[in-house]
Amino acid sequence: MIRKMYPLLSGGIDSTIAILKRMQQPDFIELQPIFIDYGQKACEQEWNSVRNISRELPKLAGNRPIHFENPRRIDLSSTPDRMERAFGWSKSELIEGNSGNDPYLENRNMVLLSLVSSYVESQIKESEEGIIVTGFRDEFPDTKKEFVNLLNNLLVFLLKGTKKSIIVEAPVVDYGPWGKKRMLADFSHFKHIIDLTWSCYEPNQGKPCLHCDACKDRKQALYEVFGTRQE
Repeated sequence: MIRKMYPLLSGGIDSTIAILKRMQQPDFIELQPIFIDYGQKACEQEWNSVRNISRELPKLAGNRPIHFENPRRIDLSSTPDRMERAFGWSKSELIEGNSGNDPYLENRNMVLLSLVSSYVESQIKESEEGIIVTGFRDEFPDTKKEFVNLLNNLLVFLLKGTKKSIIVEAPVVDYGPWGKKRMLADFSHFKHIIDLTWSCYEPNQGKPCLHCDACKDRKQALYEVFGTRQE
């Protein structure tokens, strides 16, 4: 079966390293990163990181005959109507989390993976398999192995009777909630790509705020592994 890869790339460290790890398996012929704009405050900074990271990926293919597509930005926030169609049915909202002012979207991964699965199904042909790569670590209810298994069982059911296949993969899931430092250490030889990532949820004039939990987590991990600090 012909395999095509569609990494769900947020521009952050986890999803970036997930792609780098998955690319070590030469079992696909095409790659197109997917970025979703759902109204997050750092959307433009994240999208810029996605584009910069995507430009580096072809250099990692070596002599493998992989076709690289430009990243696809799925815009859900340009009009209230789009947001309502995407999230209204699940009553999902962009809300403040339980760790300060870092915003998160209720049911985010369920909604976004449903949308990405629909997009991938429209792109693959009969006898092709679409691989959706996520940066999930076994951390939250919707980033755990059980959640991924549930999604894959659902996709098998929905595609029954066709010759298409879609699978959700989580290459870094075993690093778990406290595994960012170990993950960075394992992929330290990709520091030039990791430096292109974005982690801040609350950008200040286009720059990291350095105060949200995402900034603090990134700053500490980078310092412990590389001896560098985010400024």
